[in-house]
Amino acid sequence: MEREKITMNPIMQYFDAYYKTLQTGNYIDISELFIANRHTVIPIRLFWNRYRLYKTFELEIQDYWINLEIAEVKNYKNRIAAIIIENAEYKYKHVSDDINSIISDIEYYIEMEKIEGKWKISFMDSNKDDYQLVKYKVSQYMEADTYRVINNSTDSEERESVCINRVFDDMDNEIDCLKEILPKVSEKQPKYDNLVKNRYVSSGKNTFSFDSNKGIDYAKKYAIYSQISDEEKLFYYAYNGGDCTNFISQCVWAAYGGYIKDDIRETKKNISKKRKMVYTGNLKNSWYGTQPEGGGTPYWENVEQFFNYVTSPKEVGPRGKVYGSGKQADFDLNNVAPGDIIQFWPDGKGKWYHSVFVTGIHEKSNAFHIFVCQHSMDVKNRPLIELLNWNTNKGQIRGIRFDSAVFSN
Repeated sequence: MEREKITMNPIMQYFDAYYKTLQTGNYIDISELFIANRHTVIPIRLFWNRYRLYKTFELEIQDYWINLEIAEVKNYKNRIAAIIIENAEYKYKHVSDDINSIISDIEYYIEMEKIEGKWKISFMDSNKDDYQLVKYKVSQYMEADTYRVINNSTDSEERESVCINRVFDDMDNEIDCLKEILPKVSEKQPKYDNLVKNRYVSSGKNTFSFDSNKGIDYAKKYAIYSQISDEEKLFYYAYNGGDCTNFISQCVWAAYGGYIKDDIRETKKNISKKRKMVYTGNLKNSWYGTQPEGGGTPYWENVEQFFNYVTSPKEVGPRGKVYGSGKQADFDLNNVAPGDIIQFWPDGKGKWYHSVFVTGIHEKSNAFHIFVCQHSMDVKNRPLIELLNWNTNKGQIRGIRFDSAVFSN
């Protein structure tokens, strides 16, 4: 193990430099840790992009904790292949103490080579959503005629490297575009106190208020599924990804009163009896999730079908209202309130792709930050600016706000 610990140094240095850069606001050059090739462009450029994003919007990290688990190591002559699992928690300067971000079970496949007696990273890939979206956009660029021949070359590796850099150029340029849509507190106070006050209207014994605080409590508790004990696990979890809207439905259900914070036994009973859910006997027009051994209905788990269901007129079931649907560049972030859902359609994706639950809004003298919880990947209190940069102003965005609703039980 001692030899493994020593040879893992470039990996440890990369992650430590990443968080120190976000903490200090001073960029740490990590290029010497890598062999320059098309397989290392993404981690290097992603590092720079995140530094610029946090620096531009004054989102400095105060403290951070990282745990890198070595899941697998294979030693070859002058080469090492490793699977690393990242877990991290960090707090922010000038942000209230209840806003701490956590990421969990982020998997990296890393290869290192020994060159002139020194270990360097020669390959780095991850299941992290940043990596996955970049690779998707690169595949689009690779297919486009514009990028088929670069510098009179048809070499696929050269084209791939150029396309990766083009994707990150777009994301870096997007940071300046984001400055135009992120509100300044001094110019326009956020209106969320007024936006949520109508959620607590109740008329009739089967009408239940949407309590955003209950939804937020649930979102923060269950955002990091790997930290939930077996006794406290409530719903099915999609380990292979695609769990974002399943999680969002759970947060909405919790806000309507299905989740009882200090009573797991009664909460599980609510799930088994489908309280604050909609059960018609037909999967196609029901909205419910099940306990860990099962799944949920399409309206519960699918991004687009969830939206169509919660925003449609109906006598029984969650009552959501869409706002701001359209280009991200035109979306008014002042309208966002805790307990809202935001959905994304990244440029080029061809569909609504991701859902997140708003858990906090923080104001400072000249900045405005929104935090969300999500699954796929699991993140507690993720800064929304990361997703806005990922979505780009050319992408689509929409918000959903919920009011009191009728449930049969």
